[in-house]
Amino acid sequence: MTEIIDNVLPISLNKKIIKTLLSESTWEFEEGWGQEYSNVIDTNIPFAGMNFATFNGSKNINKPGALNIYADTIAELVMDKLNIKKFTVERFNWNYYTPGCVANSHKDTAEDGFLSILYSLETCDGGIEIDGLFFKDISSQAKVFKSNINHRGIGPTKDKFRFSANIVVKID
Repeated sequence: MTEIIDNVLPISLNKKIIKTLLSESTWEFEEGWGQEYSNVIDTNIPFAGMNFATFNGSKNINKPGALNIYADTIAELVMDKLNIKKFTVERFNWNYYTPGCVANSHKDTAEDGFLSILYSLETCDGGIEIDGLFFKDISSQAKVFKSNINHRGIGPTKDKFRFSANIVVKID
């Protein structure tokens, strides 16, 4: 089941987050898509978008700066609204999709006891597919689901871009 949490952050703050994300130069191809050069230039494979990890406990990634503060604030507010008091942040990942992007279906973890928070930074016609159901991006909205459920990001068709945060937490 997917929980929907509306109005997590003010839209004005989302715009500041997007401005910060646009200044980053360390965006990477979505995992599994750009591993081989041939995938990048093969026009038969849909572009899967870009990601930027600012925190990942298992991969020893912790990039200092405002993005981790924003992501941590989103996690705290969402978990508070779900009345979950004990949790540990596992990962902060930022996603960028352009029209036509389709990510591979995947699970954030294979284990039980983890939740994924997909936070939309703006309203667009792209979104996320969770266990076969499509959820359109709505600015300041979080979709929360078990991390071991298949999901994938889907880029916009009419809008120019889609930015989101993917946060994984372990329930303690």
